[in-house]
Parts: sequence; C-alpha cells; structure tokens
Amino acid sequence: MSNPYDATDAAVEPPGSGRRVQVVRFDWISVGKLLGALYAALGFIFGLLYAAMFIFMGVLGMAGGETEGGLLAIGGALAFMIGVPLFYGLLGLISGALSAAIYNVCARYVGGIIYEVEDA
Repeated sequence: MSNPYDATDAAVEPPGSGRRVQVVRFDWISVGKLLGALYAALGFIFGLLYAAMFIFMGVLGMAGGETEGGLLAIGGALAFMIGVPLFYGLLGLISGALSAAIYNVCARYVGGIIYEVEDA
C-alpha cells in the first residue's frame, strides 16, 4: 500500500536547506515513563499547594479550638503530598503509553510527523 504522505515524495518537499525527518514510531514504554515522571513532578507541585491549604485550614481550626479537625486537616495535607504525585504520575504513565500506541497505529496508515532539521 502506497503512503500518500511519504516524506520521500518530491511534491511535499518544503523550500529550505534542512533535512526532513519523519517520526514513524514512538516507543510506548519510554513515552509512558517520561510523561509519568513529568506528571509526577507536576503532581508534587500541586500536592505542595494543596498541602499548604490544608495546613493553613488546620492551623485556623486549631486556633479556633477544633483540635480534631485541625489534626485531620494536617493529616490530609500529608496524604495530598504523597497521593497527588502518585496519582498524577500513574495518569501520566497510562496516558503517555496510550497516546504513543495510538500514534503508532495512526502513523502506520497516514504517515508520521515530518519535521525539518539543520546542522548547527
């Protein structure tokens, strides 16, 4: 089967002196690991923000005499600091692997992403 979007077709060559490269396949495991790590880092940042809110609410609650509620809020802060990065990392791993697998199937039929590179 002929690919109408093949990078070797002279009709789609853009003007310029760069070399054209076509991405035909991503390793779904490496994409999943990379996005899992990136999402976990974002989750850590968001977890710290949520934890700061919970700690602030806990301190306000304890200042108002609610000892149990304040301790519960501080415990929730610790849970967010651990749980949010794990949850985001897992979602990043799954969505990255799934996206790469879908890209590989689509690129097989319609061609991959073509980009142009130049020597420095």
